[in-house]
Amino acid sequence: MRQQTSGLLTEAVLADPDFSPYRRAVMGPAGIEWLESVPMETAVAEAVLALAGDGAAPRLPLDDAQLAPVFALSAVARCVAVYGREEAMRHLDRIRSVVAGP
Repeated sequence: MRQQTSGLLTEAVLADPDFSPYRRAVMGPAGIEWLESVPMETAVAEAVLALAGDGAAPRLPLDDAQLAPVFALSAVARCVAVYGREEAMRHLDRIRSVVAGP
């Protein structure tokens, strides 16, 4: 699960039309606003906000059960920032249908 959610986060970062490998992937205001509305365990919240700030891997000692939601929440927030809420939900529904399919 951690590998899949990490891949989802990578895809969301690369979907940003302003993405450049030469600068940090700082999350936009729409993604940050969405993140602030999500209740999270303290360690998860700290890692998610660290990812939102510079796109670097969290430097906190988290286990796989904590890292999966960190990457998933970060990916959704970035999708919201890139696509807007409605289109992000449609995009995530398409991903869910592919993952849940045979």
